[in-house]
Amino acid sequence: MEVTDGVAIATIAGLPMETSLKIPEVGRYRILRPLGRGAMGTVYLADDPVIGRRIALKVLKLDMPGAEGSADRLRSRFQTEVKSAGILSHPHIVTVYDAIEETNDGGLCIAMEYVEGTTLSDILRRPEPIGTDVALDLGAQIADALAYAHGKGVIHRDIKPANVIVTPSGQTKITDFGIAHLIDVALSDDLRFLGTPSYMAPERIEGREIDERADLFSLGVVLYQLVTRHMPFQGSSVADLTRSIARDEPTPPERYVPELRPDFRSILARCLEKSPRKRYQDAATLAADLRGVLTTLAAQHSTQPVPPQTGAAPGRWSGRLASAGAKINSGSLGRKVAMVAAVVALAAAGLFWWRARPAATREPPPAAAATGLPAPYVAALNQGMRRLASGETEEAIDLLRSAELLGPGSRRANLWRELAEDRLERDRLARTEIEILDLVDTGRAELSAGRFRSARRQLAQAKALDPEHLAVADLGSRLWLAEQRRQEHQANAAEPPVETPPPPIEIEPQVVEVAPAPVPTTGALELDFFSQRSRGVLTIYEDDRQIYRQGFRFTERRRFLPPKAATGSLSANFEMPVGEIELRLYLSLPGHETQVIPVRGEIAGGGRTVLRLRVSADGEFTAYFR
Repeated sequence: MEVTDGVAIATIAGLPMETSLKIPEVGRYRILRPLGRGAMGTVYLADDPVIGRRIALKVLKLDMPGAEGSADRLRSRFQTEVKSAGILSHPHIVTVYDAIEETNDGGLCIAMEYVEGTTLSDILRRPEPIGTDVALDLGAQIADALAYAHGKGVIHRDIKPANVIVTPSGQTKITDFGIAHLIDVALSDDLRFLGTPSYMAPERIEGREIDERADLFSLGVVLYQLVTRHMPFQGSSVADLTRSIARDEPTPPERYVPELRPDFRSILARCLEKSPRKRYQDAATLAADLRGVLTTLAAQHSTQPVPPQTGAAPGRWSGRLASAGAKINSGSLGRKVAMVAAVVALAAAGLFWWRARPAATREPPPAAAATGLPAPYVAALNQGMRRLASGETEEAIDLLRSAELLGPGSRRANLWRELAEDRLERDRLARTEIEILDLVDTGRAELSAGRFRSARRQLAQAKALDPEHLAVADLGSRLWLAEQRRQEHQANAAEPPVETPPPPIEIEPQVVEVAPAPVPTTGALELDFFSQRSRGVLTIYEDDRQIYRQGFRFTERRRFLPPKAATGSLSANFEMPVGEIELRLYLSLPGHETQVIPVRGEIAGGGRTVLRLRVSADGEFTAYFR
């Protein structure tokens, strides 16, 4: 970069690119060189002298053509969007470090993690084909990142190859979380300035409200493009393209890749459904399905003869893919994946065991050829062990289960998987304990402030997690005593002043015949339903008569952010005939088969019977009368 007449001039690929910065510094960051530019601004490589690290600095333009008044809308939304992106900390998401509202020319800046690698859009421009297993691995990593972000209530809105970086080590990194929403705010959803809408979900094109399932549609388009080198929807103009996305079915991928696996075609079709209800409902399920196909491919490759590899450089296939001179031979890609991954993973595992042993008993790690085990099994086992060591317990369990399938004669994967599941259970119990204590503390604070209804709500949520917990019992006792005192206080306040009674009047006794009270024939049945799952449908039958059906979707509203999935409750009252009653309860949850529970109870005449229903976080459904 050079400075001429106070204006910074940069060069990319020999072409001059003038920036709007008057000096090569923004805040405390010193700009080194430009990395690229887009519709919203320019990305620079910069130096942070305070911490001593390189960062990527994105300078957003406020004077985009056709976006009148965009500056004010951007400024009002800037901090909110950057904060929502800044809470994300995941291996497959570019980290946001800092936000600067005012540059020298009044612009906006975002300081982000600098990632060395190649974008998927650059990879797609190369002539070398990308194999199915490559696309599956990339897609599973992206889906992992989206599952994490969606769990935090953050939607990307602009998943496309240009926003996915592949590092030399084969790791994907998604960038620009929150930037797409800034563009929407600035441009009022004018597609003319948003670039090609090829990756947008139909609901976003039609201006409807979107949720995390829009990101899964975009990821489906990316996967389709990776395996076919074509787009599922096409048009000669932006209007034709958007019309095709909203109305037309995608071009069958087997037209371009006849040998594409049926299970992969099914995943693509589900991602590209027009209706969000028919798509994958969460990114974690999509990631699991992609890895399932990848595991099947690895098992098939392990049964084929593997040619000897000579001169192979260490590293995964994606490292070669991300390098500037990547060359991929699609005909032998699967066998190369298995061989290279096995050699590197086994060497890493051997080094791990060698370092873990006492110094006096250390021996060199065994060679890969001495194991006699299938290469995909060794790769899955050691990758699972590494994930477990780095704290990624759920991912480690998935990999170790795959290893058990690939090497059924080895007990080692089974032992490591049991260890990982034990750790996951301990982590779950610890998280539940923390959640219970937080609910109890909040309930005590609400009780002290006299907010009894809120305290009862906190108590009900804590009871649903562990009704036998000592802290829950203590909160229940405090609430009961407080309510008793309040009732006594209200009763005392309502009592009339004591007056001297008048002298008694003598009245002759009279005999009054009292008719016997009628025997009640009906009683009240109260429904008490609490679910730790946010979405589902509850249906109740008495014999062949449906007496209740209710869909539920519990969310927590957050200012400036999309609603977040939450726990919730339902209640209802029914008048039922006295005597024994038998009900059938049906619960439908996304991703689960419908659960059916028969339950019997007794309806007391003139009394009240409570039917308690509970749904745990893992979807377990229980019911009983009280």
